Amino acid sequence: IYSRDTWEQSRSTGRYLRHVAATRGSKIVRGLVRPVLWIASVALAVNIYVVASEQEALPFDLRHLKVVYRPFELTSFALSLLLVFRTEASYARWEAARSNWMTVITACRNLSGLGRGYSGARGAGRVAAVCRWTAAYAWCLKDHLQPTNDLRARLQPLLSDGEAAFLL
Repeated sequence: IYSRDTWEQSRSTGRYLRHVAATRGSKIVRGLVRPVLWIASVALAVNIYVVASEQEALPFDLRHLKVVYRPFELTSFALSLLLVFRTEASYARWEAARSNWMTVITACRNLSGLGRGYSGARGAGRVAAVCRWTAAYAWCLKDHLQPTNDLRARLQPLLSDGEAAFLL
């Protein structure tokens, strides 16, 4: 659901800096730091061992220890398929969530349209209230599914102070 402005913003080259800056707060990155550091430290130790053994700088002889690459060669295809399927499943979940959100937006638009059509010119105040509360419902649902701290700020232009206090 992109407008022209949001499309241009998402395609700008400044997005790379924005994405790099956002990785610091990413839960995924924070969850991967320890495993990646562990694997990197093991790889560093193996590399130091290989270089030291090639230069015969080891005080002990471990030349009989070799890195066997065959298991990695045999399982690399399975790992690549696993990554493809996980990516596909993740994209399918994202697409389903986007479709569900569009259903909510469409239902809100339909409800607002029905309110306008049913009330006519006599109930302009009621129609405005239905439209405001329908928009507030969409924001509350979004905040329920993906909590943020800006719900009050989002509802402030829509609802009066009393309505917002009642809702929150």
